[in-house]
Amino acid sequence: MDVQDAFKATCRVLLRGEVGELSDFEPYLMRYVEKVLPAKSALSGQPLSLSCTEFAPGSKFISHKEMEEYNKRLRSAKLDINSIKDVDSAVSALGEQLYYCGDIITGNSQEVRASDSIADSSHVLSCSEIYNCKFMAYSSILRYCENCFGTSSGGESKYMIQCYEVFQQTRCMETFRAYTSNDCYYSATLENCNDCIFSFNQRAKRNLIGNRPFSPPEFQKLKTKLVDDLRATLADRKALPSIIDLLRD
Repeated sequence: MDVQDAFKATCRVLLRGEVGELSDFEPYLMRYVEKVLPAKSALSGQPLSLSCTEFAPGSKFISHKEMEEYNKRLRSAKLDINSIKDVDSAVSALGEQLYYCGDIITGNSQEVRASDSIADSSHVLSCSEIYNCKFMAYSSILRYCENCFGTSSGGESKYMIQCYEVFQQTRCMETFRAYTSNDCYYSATLENCNDCIFSFNQRAKRNLIGNRPFSPPEFQKLKTKLVDDLRATLADRKALPSIIDLLRD
């Protein structure tokens, strides 16, 4: 299974069906996630990715794989001591030898593309600062996660789409700070909750829609309808309103 297959599997889990190809949803999934900056190596001209997006004008970059070559060049470079007359001239002379490093992929990582600051992770696409994860795309600052898409900040979660500040969550979509919670949609500030939709500021609750409790049969009936509507809208428009936008309004 690759990251594309993982996205489709996650949609089947969360939305009761597939919505299309992963690449079609890149703008939606990257909306509130730290973006990966594409750049070119100053040594080889090869493309690379950077987890930081702000640099001084004229900055130069290298890939993590090119560190050995960079060190060789640095050792052979000679600094003209006579040209250093003050702090500004010293900074200028040293600056010519300084490069930013991207494509930092370390540990037991494999199948990583267009990503930076990745460790011990596999099947990763357009992500940054990902550690001990697998099947991840358009996500950042996560550890010990699986099958996460458009998700940022936290860890120990799986089967997530567009979730923010996550911790020990499973099968959630469009949530913010829904800690140790499962099967939640469009909800925020939850703790130890299950099966919550459009619910906020709840603890140890389940079967809620709009903060209102329902019997399990009633909840499942309404949930099926709402999830089917979300799937149809996402498949058609390639985007949904974000929980972040709802909280701002």
